[in-house]
Amino acid sequence: MLVGMALGVAVVFAVDIANESAKRAFSLSLDTVTGRTTHQIVAGVNGVDETLYTKLRTELGIRNSAPVVQGEITLRGVAASGNQSGSKTDSESLQLLGVDIFAEPMFRDQANRTNTNLASLRLLRQGAVILADTTANRLGVDAGDYLSIAGSDRQLELISLVDTQLQPGFEAIAMVDISTAQDALGLQGRLSRIDLILPLPGSDSDSSQSIERDIQIIEKALPGVRVSEAARRNDSLTQMTEAFHTNLLAMSLLALLVGAFLIYNTVTLSVIQRRQTFGQLRALGIQRQELFRSILAETLVFAFIGTLAGIVVGYFLGSALLTLVTRTINDLYFTLDVRQVEFSAFTLIKACLIGLGVSLLSALPPAFEASNSPPGVVLQRTSVERRVSALAPVIFLAGVFLLLIGLVILWLSSVSLWAGFLAIFFIVAGYSLMIPKLLIVITEFASRRSGSGSTLGNYPIRSMTASLSRTSVAIAALAVSVSATAGVGIMIGSFRVSVEQWLVSTLESDVYISAKSGESIPEPVLEKLTSLDNLTGLRQSRMTEVESDTAQVRLMAVYSTGRSTARYQFKEHSNQTALSNNRSKKDRPSALQRVQSLENADRLIISEPFANKSNLSVDDTLTLFTDAGPIPFVIAGVFTNYTSGKGLVVVSMNTYHRHWNDRSISSVGLSFVDTGESAEVEAIKSELRSIVAGEGLSLRSNIQIRDRSLQIFDRTFSITHVLRLLTIGVAFVGSLSALMALSLERRAEYAVLRALGITPAELRKLLIIQTGLMGLIAGVLALPLGIAMSQILVSVINVRSFGWTMDFVIPPKVLLESLVLAIIAALLAGIYPAQKLSGLSPAEALRHQ
Repeated sequence: MLVGMALGVAVVFAVDIANESAKRAFSLSLDTVTGRTTHQIVAGVNGVDETLYTKLRTELGIRNSAPVVQGEITLRGVAASGNQSGSKTDSESLQLLGVDIFAEPMFRDQANRTNTNLASLRLLRQGAVILADTTANRLGVDAGDYLSIAGSDRQLELISLVDTQLQPGFEAIAMVDISTAQDALGLQGRLSRIDLILPLPGSDSDSSQSIERDIQIIEKALPGVRVSEAARRNDSLTQMTEAFHTNLLAMSLLALLVGAFLIYNTVTLSVIQRRQTFGQLRALGIQRQELFRSILAETLVFAFIGTLAGIVVGYFLGSALLTLVTRTINDLYFTLDVRQVEFSAFTLIKACLIGLGVSLLSALPPAFEASNSPPGVVLQRTSVERRVSALAPVIFLAGVFLLLIGLVILWLSSVSLWAGFLAIFFIVAGYSLMIPKLLIVITEFASRRSGSGSTLGNYPIRSMTASLSRTSVAIAALAVSVSATAGVGIMIGSFRVSVEQWLVSTLESDVYISAKSGESIPEPVLEKLTSLDNLTGLRQSRMTEVESDTAQVRLMAVYSTGRSTARYQFKEHSNQTALSNNRSKKDRPSALQRVQSLENADRLIISEPFANKSNLSVDDTLTLFTDAGPIPFVIAGVFTNYTSGKGLVVVSMNTYHRHWNDRSISSVGLSFVDTGESAEVEAIKSELRSIVAGEGLSLRSNIQIRDRSLQIFDRTFSITHVLRLLTIGVAFVGSLSALMALSLERRAEYAVLRALGITPAELRKLLIIQTGLMGLIAGVLALPLGIAMSQILVSVINVRSFGWTMDFVIPPKVLLESLVLAIIAALLAGIYPAQKLSGLSPAEALRHQ
């Protein structure tokens, strides 16, 4: 019973603390970077000209300002100080934060609280860096050692360490001087932003009118910039990970549902074990209320112990899950280092309520039955089974009613996230209530169809309905567990198929050459690439981030010719943008062609997630802040896109050049004549490698990009697979407890069979067949529920969380795996009871009845 309670609490608590720890680390990281900043000055795609900061401080006299250069960087520790040939540790991606130490005190805490003045002065040196002590330990360096920058020959000297006990949000940050950051990120003369604290001194404190007036003064004095709220920009970053955390929440709720079944089984087992004792106590004169209170008090004591054990197990399990959560966030969103497991009082109280509350609720029915039934009835289990069989039709109708409620909730609110969760709860609960009647129908049908030539006959089938109160709960618990794994498996399978199709349609070029984030491909390299022989297609793109009137978005400007034209999949598009009267899906113009056909108009296309989250559609207007100020763009189409993070906006290269003073190219896609000769292919690859050598550029084929994308996809859902296995583990313990309950109840029955000549081997066979049939029935009943749950996950919860829509695909492999999983779980759970009962002494068992 303690194991069952502990597991039920542990799974839910583990997911909650992994989720909460990741959120907490992200919040601390934002606080470390943002500090006391209230507003930020941002500009176009090239950042803010650093001379504007000088003007801001000298001409406008605004001292509550600080320049910031920020970007992602990968560092590798060098064992010997300054020695490039030293043995290096594994690299680590960090947020490079370039600051002005003289302006920092009013915005962020000093990097080193133990030796502030010395660290500040030394940070002014070119190439100096400050890291968290835990980060330095992982990289194998200490103060005075050097770190190399991936893709560059530059080195940074580690001058000081930050105590993460004082500043836990510093773990994913490398702090340097402004000039060092500009040099490392290739942003000479530019700033990522200028931090502000508004209202300015002399203005009315906390007055929105004063803040608005200060913003107007700054924007008027510094043409081409925009002042935005720091909280608004942080909120857009926070929203990026909300979908992932919501996905974990969904798995947590499913685990809670399965855990509730498990706790119910374990509590009822403890009561069933002592039905004879309770009957004897009642016959000896114990009052009903005394017995009822005693059972609940005992349950509460064991629930308290089991809950504490579950919290301890959940803590260590959550620590393991946290690694997977952090890896997924780094793959999909941004660099985040989560090393400390944290949880709130609410999370702890929630775990306690689950353990104690569910245990007490589970104990109420058997305690009420044991205390209110006449002693003679309590001593006879058959009376309970007759009552359960008689109530099966009523329970079935109640389940149908709950099922209909779930469907009505979906119909009334098909886009609400919590409505989707609530609908799943009603559907699962309703379906579970239908299982007793379904079990009766299935066993009766199987009895008529099966022969009776064996010694055991129909006994394994008919005995399941003879103990309906126990077998139906065991089958329901196993069915719900397997349906949860099947539903999530179908959802992941549908998602993977959709992503694969999207990658095939999007990656049209043979080879892609890309610069590091924020940088561009050098002009000489571009000239060599565009003059290559056998070139049949060219795709040039510029990826950057811009401000919009809704949120910060990624902007991709594209120009392409020939085979490298990307074929975007439209969800909706404006008829005014069509290039051809042909409306067939096969010949439909690509999204890119549509954009290029509108190069003389301010039109763009947006990704589906951005459209859903911002409530935008075709022919709406999206305002982007360009180098010339805010410009309204008409949305010409919404296309499928499964990249994560901020919304994606696509324009033609000509449109981009018309509004932004930026001629940089982030990536180039190249298509070549398909000669089929490996020697010529290798020659092309060799030529490309020689062109990009030493330029810090990445060169990947479309096959490599697809494989890498699918690897990230599989890693993203690795935590989901782990949770699926945990859910099955919970179901296994639940099945074991139910089978143990059956064994204890039917000892006399098995003793009679042994006295009639059934051998121990035949008895073991009987029990194994019975548990296998229970697993088979649970697996079959789980499939419809799993398909229904996956449909809700795909059509409601996934769309609401991520903004993605996908094709609904039911992989036969997932259904077969779920069926086999249910059978194996039941068989494994039946091994111990079968082995224990096979050595039963008939005389002793009958004597104790």
